[in-house]
Amino acid sequence: MKDLRSYLASLKAELPDELVEIEAEVDPLWEVCAIAQKFEEKNQYPVLYFKKPKGSRFPLVMNLFASRRRCAHMLGASPENAAASYTQRLGRKGDTVYIEPAESPVKQVIRKGEEVDLFSLPIVTHHAWDAGPYLTAGMATMRWQAEGHAYNTGLYRCYVKERKRMGIFLSVGKHNWHMVRENSAKGEATRVAIWIGHHPEVYFGAQAKNPFFHDDYSATSGFIGEPLRLTASETWGRDFLVPADAEIVIEGIIPADVKEVEAPFGEYTRYYGEQRYGPVVEVAAMTHRREPIYQDIFVAHPDNQIFGAFPIEDKVFKAVQEVVPNVKSVYLPLSGCCRFFCYISIGKRIEGEGKLALTAAIPVDSRVKYFVVVDEDIDVFNEAEVLWAIATRTKMPDDLVIVTNTIGEALDPMAEGEHLVNKMGIDATRPLAPFPERVSIPKDVLDRIALEDFIPAGKLARVATEK
Repeated sequence: MKDLRSYLASLKAELPDELVEIEAEVDPLWEVCAIAQKFEEKNQYPVLYFKKPKGSRFPLVMNLFASRRRCAHMLGASPENAAASYTQRLGRKGDTVYIEPAESPVKQVIRKGEEVDLFSLPIVTHHAWDAGPYLTAGMATMRWQAEGHAYNTGLYRCYVKERKRMGIFLSVGKHNWHMVRENSAKGEATRVAIWIGHHPEVYFGAQAKNPFFHDDYSATSGFIGEPLRLTASETWGRDFLVPADAEIVIEGIIPADVKEVEAPFGEYTRYYGEQRYGPVVEVAAMTHRREPIYQDIFVAHPDNQIFGAFPIEDKVFKAVQEVVPNVKSVYLPLSGCCRFFCYISIGKRIEGEGKLALTAAIPVDSRVKYFVVVDEDIDVFNEAEVLWAIATRTKMPDDLVIVTNTIGEALDPMAEGEHLVNKMGIDATRPLAPFPERVSIPKDVLDRIALEDFIPAGKLARVATEK
């Protein structure tokens, strides 16, 4: 059985240096994020486990996804092959299993109506100008009203306004946005369950970009390689199931005709999202484990950005593979918030394949704006290599593709009007005609040379590392 606790136990046993437990009392109002940023400034991204968050008796964990190396370890892969492993897992089929409420850990404590108090949780205020405390690791689950009533899950920020009332931001065009819009047009409220704290693999599976009306619970089972355990909700019974092994589940409705001010909030772009009117969640029930672990995602930092990159990398890889079968790697770097830049490597066979890859990749995700296609000898995970390819293998404007006034991302600070942006692709693959070879040292020499054989270990340890 996979849950957050089993993951933390395995992390402590297998990668103890990746987990930092903090015994001192720390305030969720900015202090926990300040500690995470202090580590980040040292280029360190451990999982942080706060045992005594101020104002709550429940511990808080954050930074689970802040390291691509650790995310890859979760997926049983190397950092370079993590996206490929993610793609392979998405191809699995899976079934869920029903667990009676009495046997479900998330049902150990049940609060309904006036008993609900969201402020009993150590909800974090992340940035100086944030409107207030936000749930950032809450997976919002809704059900389609047609096509078999499939479940849809997505990671959505929730602004905790009152003891049992939240604002929720739904990105334009995403599945849950469509669901709420369709229900509201009929004057109907939308049921929603927001679950917090689960095994990282469950989070990865639940946030995958599946087709409309695809059941995300079943897809998550396939992704994690075992049945996702579900149980009846308190509010709607077996007509609406929730993860039995989550730490916390918040149940409520999104009314059809209610809009309230939401934001500002520091988003993955590293800018504050503008204040706007948005839907609200009226909370009816909250269930949790006897001593739940509250999970937070440090938005606008690698914890948030890396986690969101894998589904986009998967979509781009599949789209390019349809037209260029010899695609090798796809990478969304931190320099573009793991959303706006996309680097693609291909084994180029004929002229024009670089631009063909671009035309397939550009429409895949509204958030990605800048694409670079390189040859397979370029390491897309090394931005210096990608920039070198642009510098030495492109002829402008011949190798440039530009698409203007296309649908972008509502959170993009450069989007205009109805979220319109311009997109650009660069074909940085080398011509197949005679072209200079890149310099190299003979591989057998590199393989047999070890610095330790020539330089004392103490001296090696003192050599400065460039950041």
